[in-house]
Parts: sequence; C-alpha cells; structure tokens
Amino acid sequence: METLKAASWMRAGMRTPRSAALALAYWSGMAGRACREQGVARILRYHGTPRSKAAELERQLRYLKRHFTVVSLGELASALGGPAARFARKLVLTFDDGLRNNLEVAYPILQRLGLPATFFVCPGNIEHRK
Repeated sequence: METLKAASWMRAGMRTPRSAALALAYWSGMAGRACREQGVARILRYHGTPRSKAAELERQLRYLKRHFTVVSLGELASALGGPAARFARKLVLTFDDGLRNNLEVAYPILQRLGLPATFFVCPGNIEHRK
C-alpha cells in the first residue's frame, strides 16, 4: 500500500506530503500572490484543534497573518454590499463544533498573534461538558 501511495505522489509531481499541502494551498487561493489579490474574501473553518497539533496550527496562523488581512466575521458581514476591492486579501477564521480544545489550544495562540476569530458553540457539547 505504501508503494502505491508513493507512486501516486510521484505521478502527481509531488515528492512529499508537504508538497501536496503547498499545492492545495495554492490551488485553493490560500497561497500565491495572484490568488490572494483576487477581490474575494475567504472563510477558513477549523474544527478540532488537538494539543498535539498546536505548533502546526500556530505555523498556519502565522502564515495567514503574513499574507492576508484577518478580519472578524462581523467585519466581513458589514462590508457586504460594498465594492469588491474591500474584500481583496480578507480572511475570516472560524472554529466550529464548540470543542473544548478550540478554547484551550487555539484561543491562546490567536490571542498571542492578535488574530480575531469566531467560535461556534454547540449547546449539546456544553451540556455534555465537551
């Protein structure tokens, strides 16, 4: 199975999983100057943020902070109906499902980097202390 996976990476012109992640970021408009400067805003949704992935999350957020103007969901909503140029390079971060690790792992990183984000909380998770 590992040989099959390696062969598919090679055929796709990607030597490592890191290359695939960079290619995905470029194709999705998260990387590459031309893509970032299109007059569209982006909303990036995170779900669980496990403690074991905190360093990776921080690297991603630092990259986003360098290459985009990270705004709150409210700020983006307020800009609706305005000129498209107001959306260029805008990015909203959301953390879905109301998981505790979003608060324990992601929130301190966001605070340290000075990034706004929206956290969606599920009432059922509160009742079950998740």
